[in-house]
Amino acid sequence: MTKNDIKKKWTTVFSADAAGYSRLMCQDEITTVITLTTYRTIMTDLVEAHQGRVVDDVGDNLMAEFHCAADAVTCALAVQQKLHDENTNQPEDKQMRFRIGINYGDVIAAGKRIYGTGVNIAARLESMADPGGICISREVLERVKPRMPLQVESMGQYRMKNMCRPIDLYRIVPTHQEGPETKTEIQHSHHKED
Repeated sequence: MTKNDIKKKWTTVFSADAAGYSRLMCQDEITTVITLTTYRTIMTDLVEAHQGRVVDDVGDNLMAEFHCAADAVTCALAVQQKLHDENTNQPEDKQMRFRIGINYGDVIAAGKRIYGTGVNIAARLESMADPGGICISREVLERVKPRMPLQVESMGQYRMKNMCRPIDLYRIVPTHQEGPETKTEIQHSHHKED
């Protein structure tokens, strides 16, 4: 690979990771691997159905990129709904819930992989999401709010090492326990200035 094979671009990064994966593996390795494989296939199919592409799927993590932030958020909502439905068929202690983080930012594309700050922020957002939840950056919120109804709550700000400004975090309020006709809207929450 040479410098000509590497390019910088702006994209929407989707990062998903299984919460409590180590605990599940300790309890029942075979069932956990089967569930992980099934859920990863579900996520991959939904990513592709929403015009995204999977760029990495190591361990219990799945990372994808989307050209459109709204597609990434719609996909994340579909993933959490589908996995929620799948989990209802499992005993509580066998259920596998994924955290999802979505960020819009600059990345370095090298072959099929992506690297850089935009990826790192998405991974950090994912780690701060609730199990079964979705955490997005302000950059994503600003791009999706004119196009789709969402209810979000501010999670405040997070300052990542080696970044000059903090990141505004938002949690998408889940609606999968509610009826399909429930309408939600964006709620602006106060956040600290830089």
